Amino acid sequence: MSFITSHQNLAWLFISLVGSHTGVYASSSSLSSIFEAGLPHGSLSFQGHNNTICPTPGYVVNSTKTSLFESRHMMYKYDQVYISPAPETVENPSLGGFTKQSCYPHPELGIENYCVYANPTFNDNRGMVLFIRPSYLKVKLEEFSIFKPDSTLLTATERKNFPYTLQRMPSKGGLGAVANQNLQVGDLVVSDYSLVVVYAHMRKYSDEFWTEVFKFMVDLLPLKGRELFARQHGVGNTEATWIFSAFQRNVFSSPQDDGTTGGFAFVPEPACSLSTTEAEASDSRLKTIHELDDTLTTWEEASLSVSPPTPEMAEHLIDLYKLEKLDILLELPHTIAALAYNSFGFTHEARKHAALAISYGSHTHAANWLDGTTHLDIISQPEKHWSYRIRTLPADLHPRVELKQ
Repeated sequence: MSFITSHQNLAWLFISLVGSHTGVYASSSSLSSIFEAGLPHGSLSFQGHNNTICPTPGYVVNSTKTSLFESRHMMYKYDQVYISPAPETVENPSLGGFTKQSCYPHPELGIENYCVYANPTFNDNRGMVLFIRPSYLKVKLEEFSIFKPDSTLLTATERKNFPYTLQRMPSKGGLGAVANQNLQVGDLVVSDYSLVVVYAHMRKYSDEFWTEVFKFMVDLLPLKGRELFARQHGVGNTEATWIFSAFQRNVFSSPQDDGTTGGFAFVPEPACSLSTTEAEASDSRLKTIHELDDTLTTWEEASLSVSPPTPEMAEHLIDLYKLEKLDILLELPHTIAALAYNSFGFTHEARKHAALAISYGSHTHAANWLDGTTHLDIISQPEKHWSYRIRTLPADLHPRVELKQ
């Protein structure tokens, strides 16, 4: 799985995605189930601390207004793009409004190419661009109702009624989102659709490749979508490097086309930077979260480890999430803790953390979320779960479990 390691380098945002529709939910202070590993859900936001421009008040409440920033003040000249998406033809038919623009060889021989698809009229002409394999696009179009002709999308009125206002916060680099009403855990704060979705892990290709492809994909967006993109935070001396940076700092996790994590989506959301000192402290915590996550979710040769991961490490992981004010993401560390306790045979604690994982996950997942997980199994019969005492049994007695990554 991908995880942010630095505010300066990779400011990933993990947000729950439903059909390329993104929602940010309230947490009490501010990844799907590892049982059957899948897409991380929740809202985990970090920003680079060199931020000098935050979203303008008009970016979400009224997309028809003229931007308060003109492109001459921005690195990306969104209103000076002179390419247009390739139109639909008999040889290149549109699929759900998406038309193929370009294709790239898959890094692995014998696997279907990745292609760029553009839908310039989607979401009131904000548009959407995909980096995806053609066969997988057909699958997603069947799954996602938002691309069907009779679908109902968000309106400008609904965006205007989101429960926050943008206020100037000079100490944080510009503007910040402030709630204008009391919010409970799980309340929807803001919801919108992705501008760009990439169904491939960034490590599949070089940075040079992504720098070129990201620029191409953003240029394919219609004017309204490009303007929304241009308001995000990024650094760089050229349009292409700025866009690459903006993707690193402002994207959300999305599944790859093989069902594993590592893809990402770009959605314009309110964001401002931390101070340098705060960012450095947070970077250190995030690095530890990343290390603990890797350690606690590695099960190969589990009992042969000289120092196997312990439940105490899982408890520390939970504490770090709370220090980072990631309450809405606590499903993940509680799931990891349930497995950690069960792997040593501590079934009472395993049940407790599995139940807590469900309570947090229910806020950010669809109603049928539990149908695809085994949280309930570990609550009802932890001794029969594959993780039970896996870190204490002899290696030849370990259940043969292949975890999805």
